[in-house]
Amino acid sequence: MSRLEQMGKMRERLAKKRDEVFEAHRLSEEERLILSEHDIEPEETAQKAAIADVVATLDEREQKQIQAINRALTRMELGEYGSCEVCGKEIEVERLETIPWTSVCSKHAGTE
Repeated sequence: MSRLEQMGKMRERLAKKRDEVFEAHRLSEEERLILSEHDIEPEETAQKAAIADVVATLDEREQKQIQAINRALTRMELGEYGSCEVCGKEIEVERLETIPWTSVCSKHAGTE
């Protein structure tokens, strides 16, 4: 498979993942609206508060993932995708297949 074909497949995977994250976020918003309804039982209120905290954390993670995906798509357009932002070397194909939005090689993975 040529490098151009690989980039096309990665672009498709990134766009699909971005759509999945947006859909998950939309569902989280719906859950948050349900959780905001008033309850009579104090136990239910406490449970909903705990669930809302988890949903809020997921939203932050989703936002970071969307940003990373958009950045990867931009890097593709600029012809910079697949090279490490830290050392400039090519990112391992296995790493890109696992985390297509990564911008660093496995050696610099702790700097993300």
